[in-house]
Amino acid sequence: MRKDYIKIQIIFLLFLSMHTGLYMPVEAQNNDKLFRKGLRYFNKENYIRAQEYFEILLDSGWNKNKVSTYVSHCYFQLHQPERVEKIVGNLENPSSDNIHDLALAKYYTEQFKSSLFLTNNLIDSTELDLNSFQKKIQFAIEFYRNPKGFIVQSFGKEINSPYREYSTVMYNDFNTLLYASREEESSSTDYDGLTFEEIQITSIDTSNNWVEPRSLEMKIENDNRHDAPVQIYDHGTKMISYHNGHLYKSELKDQTWELGSQLKIKGIMGTMTHCHISDDEQIIYFSSDHLSINGDLDLFKSVKLEDGSWDTPVPLTELNTDQDEDSPFITMEGTLYFSSRGHNSIGGYDVFESKYNENDSSWSAPKNLGYPINSVAEDIFYTRDGKLGYISSSRKGGYGSLDLYRVFLFNKVRVAGKIVDEKRGVPLPSVRIDLQYDSSYLHGYSDIKGNYEMFVPINTRMNVKITKDSLNLMEGGYIVNVFFKDENNNEYNFNVGETTDEPTAIADFATDDDVTRINIDIQNDFNTNPYIATIPLLHEKVWVDSLNVLSEKYRNIREDQLAKEAESYHEEDSIIVRFGYDSYALSKESKVILDKFYRDKWNSNGKTLRINGHTDLRGNEAYNLKLSLQRARSVYRYFLVKGISGSNMIVQGFGESQLADTSKNNIAHSKNRRVRLICF
Repeated sequence: MRKDYIKIQIIFLLFLSMHTGLYMPVEAQNNDKLFRKGLRYFNKENYIRAQEYFEILLDSGWNKNKVSTYVSHCYFQLHQPERVEKIVGNLENPSSDNIHDLALAKYYTEQFKSSLFLTNNLIDSTELDLNSFQKKIQFAIEFYRNPKGFIVQSFGKEINSPYREYSTVMYNDFNTLLYASREEESSSTDYDGLTFEEIQITSIDTSNNWVEPRSLEMKIENDNRHDAPVQIYDHGTKMISYHNGHLYKSELKDQTWELGSQLKIKGIMGTMTHCHISDDEQIIYFSSDHLSINGDLDLFKSVKLEDGSWDTPVPLTELNTDQDEDSPFITMEGTLYFSSRGHNSIGGYDVFESKYNENDSSWSAPKNLGYPINSVAEDIFYTRDGKLGYISSSRKGGYGSLDLYRVFLFNKVRVAGKIVDEKRGVPLPSVRIDLQYDSSYLHGYSDIKGNYEMFVPINTRMNVKITKDSLNLMEGGYIVNVFFKDENNNEYNFNVGETTDEPTAIADFATDDDVTRINIDIQNDFNTNPYIATIPLLHEKVWVDSLNVLSEKYRNIREDQLAKEAESYHEEDSIIVRFGYDSYALSKESKVILDKFYRDKWNSNGKTLRINGHTDLRGNEAYNLKLSLQRARSVYRYFLVKGISGSNMIVQGFGESQLADTSKNNIAHSKNRRVRLICF
């Protein structure tokens, strides 16, 4: 049956070729020729041209499994795993190599469970250590589970492209940058099909956007050259750059950079790819394949001798692995950042930090900076100044290959101001501010003078609603942009319409074009700043942002310590306030209980009041979490009126996660709809 089917296909193809003027031998010969051309570019590492030939062969249907493997490797090299997923995912009978490529593409596009599932169809081989790959996927799942409270923001399409942008260097200040760019193929390209490296300069404008980049003027005769920035120092007058395979020291003369002398270190055997020189120019840390057996990069240190030359380099043995270590950078406060494919990296390069111990002359164990600074992609060339960092990454969601990203080492900022009646120009007291972003719901209140203070997310679209006595005064979309300046300025006033019996019209805020941008200035240094906060994702849903609610104790003590302290109080030892189904309104009975608590317990020994909201099992988890917070805040607001300071209260919603009764009947539901009051 199978042989007959093949014969029929051959007869059909011969018939087709005879009537189209194409003959199978010629077709096969052309395909072989295309494949050889693609393979020639592939071996030269020109993956851009290679994939073009392989794609033609794929469209023709010639040897799909084999060609898919080659084109997949091209796209992996070009950091485009989503294209691998599309190509291999459409194969009818994928080979083991194809399945491995698809699993790897799923991994790089952060579809970890799908990637793990695909490995069930693979076996160990000399090319694939299946057990190690599966462990890596499991590690990535854990790694991504609790992102740190940082914001990693793309430079956007004005700077990033489908090709390569990388190696950011702060130029005079942290808002002007140099970076290296390699664009698409043109009349002047290198062996890999990309243009030669070129140094670009850009800066951020008053709208928080990066201005169109321009080439940095350098006095170098040869046009076909590689130039990338490595470091700017000595008040912007000296630069280390990577030029045609070597590191050079340049100086700014008459507003033009002149390529100076090559950095030469005694006894160096190999290539130096990146470095960082101390401000006094007495120590240099660099990456090189010096003394490498397998060609990997390691980190080295060299000190300047009295004659001005650099001494024999010393390897940083505590930080080096049998894989690559690259892009060292040292902050003003002495932390060394570098990228490594070793240690506990989850992708290609991950960024690590280490500090030097003067007492025993050793480096601390490298610490992975975690997600979202690191990802399963390439994360390299990390630099930092105070609360701001820059990184080059090929992560999911980019424009292609390496892109530039800005790292905010916090994710919340304190905004303060007044709620003002627009017509009368007077502050409005006891006004409620509700914020909604992603799946989080937060709120605060203005005081008797109309002042408000709230911690809000940065670079995130929020819906803000301002009400008084259940009447809408205003509603709109907002985004908080942060600018780094020499001092903090977090003031923003909400001007609202005059209170009427009818709520104001609510516009449709569907896109970011419809939002109001609140610009906040934050002082950029390494000191603790009370105007910002860093809240990990796991704490986001139970974090209360309003300063009327958020006490100093809650901000300064780890949340898990507070939780343990609160859990030492048993349910029967707590004061319990009950709520109706799907309600957060306080009943008359509840107010009697709260009045008694305030009179008997709080006035006698009250220091800190923890208000924990809970729900029953009915409803989805996200809704119940919101409802539990609303119940807790109803109690909080009641006590505000009584005179308990917001700084003495800690509000938290637990949703359905802590049931008083696990039964599924009405009596149990009634027990679970509650707020627990714990005074300590």
